[in-house]
Amino acid sequence: MSEQLSRAIAMQVRRLMDERQVSAYALSKQTGIPQSSLSRKLNGPAAFDFDDVQVIAAALGMDVTSLVAAAEHGTPPPTG
Repeated sequence: MSEQLSRAIAMQVRRLMDERQVSAYALSKQTGIPQSSLSRKLNGPAAFDFDDVQVIAAALGMDVTSLVAAAEHGTPPPTG
C-alpha cells in the first residue's frame, strides 16, 4: 500500500473514530492491533497494510471498499 494512501486511510479512520466516539484503545482491542502499532499507523510513521484496513473497517462497521474509496477521493465514508 502506498504511503499516500495509508495516510489518507489514517485520516478517514480518525474521522470515523471521532464520529463514533471510539478511542484508539477500544479500536485496538476490537481489531487485535497493538495500541502502539495502531497509534504509529494513525499518526504517520508506520503504514497500514491490507489486513489492518480490513479489520479496522469491520470494527467500524464498514466494508473495506468504501473506506479505501473514501480515502482515495478525500470524501467522508458512508456511515450506517
